[in-house]
Amino acid sequence: MRFMERLARFFAGRYGMDSLYTALTVVSFALMIVNLFIGSTIITILVFALLIWSMFRSLSRNIPARQRENAVWVKFWKKITFGKGPVRNYTPYGNYGNGYDPYGGYQSSYGNAGGYQTDYSGFGSQSAPPKKKKVKLKTDKEHCFRICPECRANIRLPKKKGKHTVVCPRCKCRFEVKI
Repeated sequence: MRFMERLARFFAGRYGMDSLYTALTVVSFALMIVNLFIGSTIITILVFALLIWSMFRSLSRNIPARQRENAVWVKFWKKITFGKGPVRNYTPYGNYGNGYDPYGGYQSSYGNAGGYQTDYSGFGSQSAPPKKKKVKLKTDKEHCFRICPECRANIRLPKKKGKHTVVCPRCKCRFEVKI
């Protein structure tokens, strides 16, 4: 087995980086710079502790616990910055670090996970669900396409006139479609 395959296998299922990881890393590097001028052993120990904690979080497989920690951090950061600032509640693979929801299934990139409200439009109020869009492909005359209001998946539907209730295959959201 080659090195890159071993590395990919090692990182599979790990939590990864998030807002709290970024904040811990930035604080530890700022403390490193301060410590260059001061030369304190306590600050050196604090820097190493912060770096070890951030690496532990990013390599952890306990994804729900790390997500809860990140949610507490984002909530705290929003309070002290009054909802403005560079920290976003974003993780690389959806709401959970590796894309798994708390019930064991695979989760889409959009939606509510972990029991708290997420915010994908920056800070402030939750954005309105997207309007129903008609997407037409010139090559397919037997089907029409709609976008799921929850996960924004492109869903192919048969062209049958009338109102239909559609269940999104990705997020299991039910919504009405008029064709």
